[in-house]
Amino acid sequence: MVSENKSFSFKIEFPELKTHSQWASADYVLKKLQANGHEALIAGGAVRDLLMGRVPGDLDIASSAKPDEVEKLFLQQTVAVGKAFGVIRVIHQGHSIEVATYRQDLEYLDGRRPEGVVFTNRQEDAKRRDFTINALFYDPQTSVLYDDVDGKKDIQNKILKCVGEASKRFKEDELRRLRLVRFVSQIGFQVDPETRKELEVKIEGIQKVSKERITEEVGKMWQGPYLPEAFKLWCESGMAAQVDPAWERGAILNAGDIWKKPRDEKQKAWAHYFSFFLEEISLKNQFKLYKLPKDLEKFLEGVHQAYHSIPQFLKARKGEQRFQGAQPSFLLGFEYYIAKKVTGLETQKLTLILEQFKAADPLPEPLIKALHIQDQFQGPALGHQLKRLYLEQLDQNWQTSEQALSWLKQNPA
Repeated sequence: MVSENKSFSFKIEFPELKTHSQWASADYVLKKLQANGHEALIAGGAVRDLLMGRVPGDLDIASSAKPDEVEKLFLQQTVAVGKAFGVIRVIHQGHSIEVATYRQDLEYLDGRRPEGVVFTNRQEDAKRRDFTINALFYDPQTSVLYDDVDGKKDIQNKILKCVGEASKRFKEDELRRLRLVRFVSQIGFQVDPETRKELEVKIEGIQKVSKERITEEVGKMWQGPYLPEAFKLWCESGMAAQVDPAWERGAILNAGDIWKKPRDEKQKAWAHYFSFFLEEISLKNQFKLYKLPKDLEKFLEGVHQAYHSIPQFLKARKGEQRFQGAQPSFLLGFEYYIAKKVTGLETQKLTLILEQFKAADPLPEPLIKALHIQDQFQGPALGHQLKRLYLEQLDQNWQTSEQALSWLKQNPA
């Protein structure tokens, strides 16, 4: 039951908050700040998620306490991650709780960060935030929700709206354009018309955002349950082509039936992103646009190679098929081949083959290791023979090393 007290505050209970993994630590920090005369509230995304019935991520705290005061209260428990901007982390029972002093931002000079901040009150802090749904505050001790920008109403109406003037919010921090599309993907809200209009004004400003932050936001966007809706906004706003010029070549026309493919993990999300470009000869130029881990790039190249090798794979010997079919990147490439290249009865036939490989037992250990044949082969030749022997082992289902060595003796090439 929610009862409205004033235009900017509401009495509301969130019993699920006390089951959050960070609750004990957040409660400790809140109570200590409040006991020492400071206002301290849970802020931002955690409050939004509680109102939406979602499990919050981190329980961040906003407070009237200045950074020096936070450090003095918590002493060795603190880490000054962004003290100049009023941000101190408090470490408690293995959890890191971020405490941010209420602030106003000074002028933004580079389209990303303010030149400085002025410490202020809760109401002014709300005004400098990006979207109304992220400018909410909650006091668990009194069960009062503070809303100075109509964020609660926008959550009820499922609307994404900039705080104040949308043009100003985007000009201040160009990352907010990407965050908007990411939120559409994650929560499925409609974008307020004024915010939508300003989104694509001077869209080239997105070039001011670092590769690392673009990679982070695009990755989160691609894992969202409402990606098809966000994808439309991503393309129509011109943001897609600003981030990755390959979108200008009409990659969406090659989409095929891929929207139901899994995207719930980082690897699968990025494989889905690059599945739009599987007809490209090389992905390396597109990789340069992002800051992806090398192991992820290798996985994505494996998906790409598999996609292009399925016709040859279907004609290969059993050993080669067993080996390739046990590789996660190969199986994902096979999925996209079916989705984008195949129709009719062929779809059913190849889907059955794919499912058989997914259900297959793990591959056995190689019967022959380097120490068995290193007196006969060295360097690259040794690696070549080991792979050759293993594929034959899978093909012929050998059970002993004697069978393998006997075959090698008869087939030394």
